Amino acid sequence: MNKSFKKRAKALKILWFIYIFFYLAVLSPSYVRSAQETKTEEPPPSSIPEKKTETSSPSSTAEKKSDSPSSTSEQTTNPQSPSSTPEKESSSPAPLNQVQWFYPELGLSPKEKRTAVLFSGEAAPGTTITLAEEKIPVLIKQKIFYIKKENLFLGPTKVIADDTGYFEITLHLPISSANIPFEVTFPSGEKKIYQFNIKVKEASLETPDSQFKKSPYRQKKWSLWAGTGINILNYQQEAPAIPASLNLTTAKFPSFYARVERFFFKDWKGLLSFSLSPGAAKSSDQITISKENYNWIIFSLESVYFPEKWKKLFKQKYLARWGIRGGLQQHFLPFIARTGTNASQAEVATNPVTMITLGGQYMVSLTKRWAVETFLRYQYPVISGNLFEIKPKFAFDGSIGTSYKWRHQWKVGVFWYGQWHSYGFSHMDKYFENTGSGSNPSTGTQSLFFSNLELRIGYEFN
Repeated sequence: MNKSFKKRAKALKILWFIYIFFYLAVLSPSYVRSAQETKTEEPPPSSIPEKKTETSSPSSTAEKKSDSPSSTSEQTTNPQSPSSTPEKESSSPAPLNQVQWFYPELGLSPKEKRTAVLFSGEAAPGTTITLAEEKIPVLIKQKIFYIKKENLFLGPTKVIADDTGYFEITLHLPISSANIPFEVTFPSGEKKIYQFNIKVKEASLETPDSQFKKSPYRQKKWSLWAGTGINILNYQQEAPAIPASLNLTTAKFPSFYARVERFFFKDWKGLLSFSLSPGAAKSSDQITISKENYNWIIFSLESVYFPEKWKKLFKQKYLARWGIRGGLQQHFLPFIARTGTNASQAEVATNPVTMITLGGQYMVSLTKRWAVETFLRYQYPVISGNLFEIKPKFAFDGSIGTSYKWRHQWKVGVFWYGQWHSYGFSHMDKYFENTGSGSNPSTGTQSLFFSNLELRIGYEFN
């Protein structure tokens, strides 16, 4: 085999070890500080001004002030609305000098006894959003507390809508009822006040405001993915009865990938995937291969479960989810088999192998557009075809990639996927049959190192 191929195969195996270390060490839960759970207690004294007033609701307190948001020119709150269900999904930017608010979402907060409440929406690009008051009234156990503006944020206290008009602003609130006034400054210089009444609970959020619409960035029920890329395979096969040691590395384009996903619940999804990776085995001085080309085909039927308690904050900022991933795979593995009366005559055949898979998946949402995901799982063969009987040693696969949401329903991403299999096998060698040597099985070992780099595009819908 060409020396450059050997060096490339060695480099690929080193990359595998680096990837496994990265998965088990860098992404390990021990390196991610758990967010502290929010409790139904009063905020710590350091975040509550001394002023306290007993009243029935925070909105009535705000109305006593002469500069109350309720007296401003624009207010999106509709206290009389009986519905808190978001309306149909928004698909177009908000008009000039207007804001389309999306239904707020709950998240994890690194602040003690707080819950992250994400407000988001669309406005003219360059629009600035911040809180309209220096102190925000919250109602806890029938008492009004005022929390300073800076104590509701982790970083800057204002945000600017990006070049598509999208923005998000996160407040870290205690479990309470709150009156939240936002000051919005449009690129034209015009300012408007939007005020919302919300009730933050341990696992849910309530609001009577009907101006919210469902965010187009929310998780969809269905997603379809397709992709193409390049495949590299390092193949080694050894058998005492065969004089030639088969050791080859091939790189071939294009590979194909397709996947269908369906979220049955917010934390549980099923998926069906298909991949086709082409390859070729070249003849050498020791062996002549008549059928050189092959396709390694994989069908997968799996499920992924993301326990609510396994949600964490990565680097105290990004929402991360750990999940359990498992299911079944059907592989059509390449295998070099002798076919004639000459010991050096062979062809590449494929053998179906059914595997049970079990592993973990890790996903990090860097923003509403950018996400990173990775998984690592063990593969155990349970059924093999007629070409050879498999004796498992180890087999696992993994992937890491990043995706970008460039439209409300479209994503594009780059993903690396790899497998490393090592087996013992027992094979009925046709060479022995053709030469009258009987039908004794030929035993040996097989090692496959498989690597794919692909560009994928996805479409999401409900």
